Amino acid sequence: MHRIDTPGHAAGLFQDGNPQIGQQGTVMDAAWANDVQENICTVIEDAGVGLVKGAGEQLKLAIAAMIAAASATVIAATRVPVATVIMVDGPGPAPAGYVDMDTEYLRADYPALVAHYDGLGRLIAGSTLAHFRTPDYQGLFARAASTDATVDPDGPRDAGDTQADAFASHSHSVSPPVSNSEGGAGNTVTGSTGTGEVLTTYSTATTGGTETRPVNVAFSWFIKT
Repeated sequence: MHRIDTPGHAAGLFQDGNPQIGQQGTVMDAAWANDVQENICTVIEDAGVGLVKGAGEQLKLAIAAMIAAASATVIAATRVPVATVIMVDGPGPAPAGYVDMDTEYLRADYPALVAHYDGLGRLIAGSTLAHFRTPDYQGLFARAASTDATVDPDGPRDAGDTQADAFASHSHSVSPPVSNSEGGAGNTVTGSTGTGEVLTTYSTATTGGTETRPVNVAFSWFIKT
């Protein structure tokens, strides 16, 4: 595109001219007219709008179509993927576009979520015929799926794979028992007195609760449909 540069232009602008004082009007040339035409027609055609002689709103329609397409691209880029699990600080209900975990629904009501699990080859326990059930993650901690055993001894692991609880290998220090006969009360038993003393094994007293866990806070989990 360029501003008019033919004889009679005034700093790139059109002017009518004035014959009474001998001032020439701006001359229209094909180069400028074609430049304007192609800039407008290119926008219309790139938007998928066909050129129609006499249609006065085609540029407007083209711009509207381009804005809509750009908006759709932005929305698609920011859309939450199906099967995304979110945590809500409260009991619910599930936000719009999400449903409860560990709940049975009709397959026909949530085809995208069903297709997600079908694509993974995962059959959620409790899914039957026309119904399917969302996963049950109650009481479980989330752990990122691993591609090898570097950070997870059970790696590689797929998303949704449940890992059993475990203790890392460890040992405890135990104070040796004491004797009231060998060398006097309160002395360490060695079994070297020749009096037939027997060192018996023993266990430490139990302590703790019903599970091993870090400090945590409970959330309600919901899944995107």
